[in-house]
Amino acid sequence: MTGLSSFWGFRTAKQLVESGDFELVVGVDSSPPPEPLDGLDYIRSDQSYSSLARLVKRTEVDTIVHTFLVLSSASISRRAMHEINVIGTMNLLGAAGQSGSKVKQIVVKSSSLIYGSSFRDPTFFTETSPRAFSPRTEIERSLIEAEAYIQEFAEDKPHVDLCVLRFPNVIGPTVEADLSQALIRGVAPVVLGFDPLLQFVDEEEVLSVIRFVTGNSLSGVYNVSGDGRIPWSSVYTEAMARPLPISPLMSEQFTRLYQALGIAKVPRELIDLLRFGRGIDNRKLKNAGYEYGQTTSEAVRSFAEYAASLRSEPPSIEEPKAII
Repeated sequence: MTGLSSFWGFRTAKQLVESGDFELVVGVDSSPPPEPLDGLDYIRSDQSYSSLARLVKRTEVDTIVHTFLVLSSASISRRAMHEINVIGTMNLLGAAGQSGSKVKQIVVKSSSLIYGSSFRDPTFFTETSPRAFSPRTEIERSLIEAEAYIQEFAEDKPHVDLCVLRFPNVIGPTVEADLSQALIRGVAPVVLGFDPLLQFVDEEEVLSVIRFVTGNSLSGVYNVSGDGRIPWSSVYTEAMARPLPISPLMSEQFTRLYQALGIAKVPRELIDLLRFGRGIDNRKLKNAGYEYGQTTSEAVRSFAEYAASLRSEPPSIEEPKAII
């Protein structure tokens, strides 16, 4: 398990330990897990996993779950992002593919960010749909590069079940995701003049999918999302969040201001999404036997009830005046 101290790393490791399906669960990270867990071994490693080759040989692990891909540029430098997403993935694959490795399965938690967002997009991206434009942000470029190495590994090592899961926006009461956290704070970044159709998946559904994949040894790329899309305005209205306006012409200035004031994190990669939205086709995972617990609307409704319960009325945040 990579990124053990991260939100997804620890939650996933805990789930796998509690399943009882594994003799040993080993988590690697530069810092220890947030709490001790019986049945989980922690091994210190740098974020590029330069020592992973020795660990894979010594422990003879047969399954690697890679949840530690950075999916938001809000609080990380470009250099650190590249080291984690690209160099870390390269080292992980190198360790898994070395002579004498016992690895038979690799599961990677990725993102639908890899498709981008534009006015030329299809209604729903399939797993093989190309992007309409070249990536505009560093995080998209890093994900594309990481997945290119993953695809190359899959072609070179066909005996390893390598599964890439592309998730959309994740919402839930505890998930560390930019849109989810903004809604909990009672605000919703809105690009003026746009109301995109979005997809969401509940944080518990993410764990359910990872558990399904590790138990069924799936290979290939899979989009993961509940059925349907929903207007962004419906999401923040249900959550009783106040719209936080962003000018499409001066988005960088607005997002820097909001982050500096501690109101909301709106990294650059979210701006296009909040203009054009995105839809991903989830049929491939359904055909593999997975049954979704919630549609997009149901996931939003459950989360909105929680977010709205945190306040009796919309927060009184003064909307900033237009910057001229």
